[in-house]
Amino acid sequence: MALAALLGLWAFWLEPNRLTIKRVAVPLPGWPAGRPLRVAVLSDIHGGAPHINAKKMKAIVQLTNRQNPGLIVLLGDYVILGVLGGNFMEPEMVAKNLAAFSAPLGVYAVLGNHDWWHDGLRIRKSLEGVGYRVLENEISTVTFEGKTVYLAGLADEWTRRPDVENVLNRIPSRAATVVLTHGPDLFPRIPPINGVTLAAHTHDGQVCLPLMGAPIVPSRYRQR
Repeated sequence: MALAALLGLWAFWLEPNRLTIKRVAVPLPGWPAGRPLRVAVLSDIHGGAPHINAKKMKAIVQLTNRQNPGLIVLLGDYVILGVLGGNFMEPEMVAKNLAAFSAPLGVYAVLGNHDWWHDGLRIRKSLEGVGYRVLENEISTVTFEGKTVYLAGLADEWTRRPDVENVLNRIPSRAATVVLTHGPDLFPRIPPINGVTLAAHTHDGQVCLPLMGAPIVPSRYRQR
């Protein structure tokens, strides 16, 4: 009984209430040595979900800003729909709670399936209203110490039509590239690029068990 209580406390309070940072170094061919670009990546914030109230969202923003990122990217699912124990948060309030992100190269975003299930255009307008650039099958560029970095935002595969080929074919083959999309199932469709593709949606498995791994993964590729 004590073990069951401890597991319940971990599963429903301690683990989902934590804020942690994962750091990953991605070397790019041709990128000048000793000049790293720090990119903060966040996704599936789901404002209004259990443990994700206005106070927690502002804490996420503050923790992110303390990492001194040069660029911040948001990978979708800013709202919730019908989550047990959650309270729907209006897109304008979500954007307001996330409005203080700070990075010299700006904040870029794509939308996720929950966003489009609710009102993707409204959520896009809310994010753009606080100064963030939303990309859907679009390209933008930033310049970091004289080096051009291409940002390619692809539409959510679950609810929209990601135009992978046409978007990425517009990027020079050797250009430093960061592809943004909500779900990882697009990975096999991404051609070789001089950069990295960033996706989310799976919540890191949401529930990970010893030896079993993540029994439920919202991807056609499951745990692969």
